[in-house]
Amino acid sequence: MVLARNCRPKRFSEVVGHDSFVKLIQTALQKNLLNAPSVFYGQAGVGKTTFARLIALWFACEQRTSDVCGVCAGCISVINNSHPDVVEVDGATETSIDSMRALLETVVYKPFRAEKRVYIIDEVHMLSTSAFNAFLKTLEEPPGYVVFILATTEKNKILPSILSRCQVFDFKR
Repeated sequence: MVLARNCRPKRFSEVVGHDSFVKLIQTALQKNLLNAPSVFYGQAGVGKTTFARLIALWFACEQRTSDVCGVCAGCISVINNSHPDVVEVDGATETSIDSMRALLETVVYKPFRAEKRVYIIDEVHMLSTSAFNAFLKTLEEPPGYVVFILATTEKNKILPSILSRCQVFDFKR
């Protein structure tokens, strides 16, 4: 396993170097303002996927207050990549329209255990144009119980029609 995954923060309070971003995301989550699909953009290693997983932890945590507990069954299953309501996709390997259609077929299912289903698509810029177009309709009108987080190092490769429907967060070192 990659060292970065072993040492990945399991609570917002463990994040170092992104204090203002942590506060912004926590406030949005506490006030239920993170409703639009989000694009997390920045260089490799700045914490895009980590933040996406922390958001997934938030929705799965059974004991959260202002932060996730990191020890309940929901948190542990997200940390162990076994939570049924957290879907993480590697856009670099799942680039085809068929992969996107298969993913979108699962969007109709409400969360099993968490407050919301969280879809994290890492390296989203690698999706084919046809896959992006298949994704567009769902991004326009996502169900209220679904959160999409698209992580990328190359925002310029994402179709403008996709970007226009997302909140874009620029991560800096």
